[in-house]
Amino acid sequence: SIRRQRQLCIRDRSYHIVGGEIEFEMVSLGEYRINLVQYFDRFQTDNPNPENQVRVYIFRNSDGLEMSNHILNLDAESLVSYTNPECSWEQLTTSRVIWTGVVVLNPEDYPDIGGYSIVWERCCRNAGIKNIINPGGTGMKYVTEIPPLLGTDNQLFTNSSPQLFAPLGDYACINQLYYTEFTGIDPDGDSLVYSLARPLNSSSAVALPIPQPAPHPLVFFSEGYNLDNMILGNPSLSISDRGLLRVNPSESGLFLFSVVVEEFRSGLKIGQVQRLSLIHISEPTRLLSIAGAGLCVKKKRGGGGGGGGGG
Repeated sequence: SIRRQRQLCIRDRSYHIVGGEIEFEMVSLGEYRINLVQYFDRFQTDNPNPENQVRVYIFRNSDGLEMSNHILNLDAESLVSYTNPECSWEQLTTSRVIWTGVVVLNPEDYPDIGGYSIVWERCCRNAGIKNIINPGGTGMKYVTEIPPLLGTDNQLFTNSSPQLFAPLGDYACINQLYYTEFTGIDPDGDSLVYSLARPLNSSSAVALPIPQPAPHPLVFFSEGYNLDNMILGNPSLSISDRGLLRVNPSESGLFLFSVVVEEFRSGLKIGQVQRLSLIHISEPTRLLSIAGAGLCVKKKRGGGGGGGGGG
C-alpha cells in the first residue's frame, strides 16, 4: 500500500489545486472585499507558485447578466495543519493561498431580489481522483451567491458571506472513523446550514476558462459513486446540517467532494457558498486502539511510529 500511495503522489504532481471557496465581505458603504481562497499541493513541481492575480466575475442570478469583473491580487500563503497527521503521506503538503481585492459596487446597481453570484473557474483537476470520470480533463468552479446589495425598502442591505472555514486538503485512514468540523462563521450572525453537493465543473477544459453564469456544469461520478456515496464506507461520507463531516472509508485513494453552506436570516435564505475539497485516504501500516477508539498510525522513514487522534 505504501508503494501504491507513492505512485499516486507522483501521478498527481501536475495538478496543484486541492480546493477552495470565495468570500464576500462588506467593508463600508459601496465597498466590498472579495477573497478567493485556494488550497495548493506544494509538493508538485510543475506549477510551484500561485499566479499573482486572478479575475472573478459577478453575474445576476435572474438572467445571467454579467454585472462586473474584478482582479484580485495574491495576498498571503500559509501551510495547513492536518487534523489527522498520523494518516498523512509525507510527500503531500498543502498550503492555503488567498487572493484579495476591495471593489467598489454601487448598491443601486445590484437591487435584484434574486441576488448575484461571484464566480471563478479553472481547469483541470488531479488526474488520480478516484470518484469522478476523466478528472484530468475536468475543471473546477467556485461560486458564492450573495443577496441584493439594496433591499426592497431601498435601504443598504448589510451582509457578508460565511468565512473562516476549516482548512481543506486533509487525510483519513481506511477503515477508521474520520470526523471533523467543516464549519465557518457568519460575520452578521446569520444561521448556516451545511449539506453535501455534487462538485461543479468548469465551463470548458482550457486552463483558464472565462467564468460563466448558471446553470453550472457538474462533474460526472465514476461507476459506483454518487451524491450519497462520494466516498464509500460505513458510514459513507456525510455532513450534518451543523457542519460535522464524517466517514469511515472502505477504500484508499484521492476523493473529490463538495459542501454547500446556506445562509439564512430571519428564516429566509439569503445566500450560499459552495466549497470544493479533496481528501486523501491512506492504508495504515498498523492500527492501535486507544481508549476504545481506533487510531491510524503510519510508520515514518527511519523507523518509529507516532500516535494521535483525528479531529
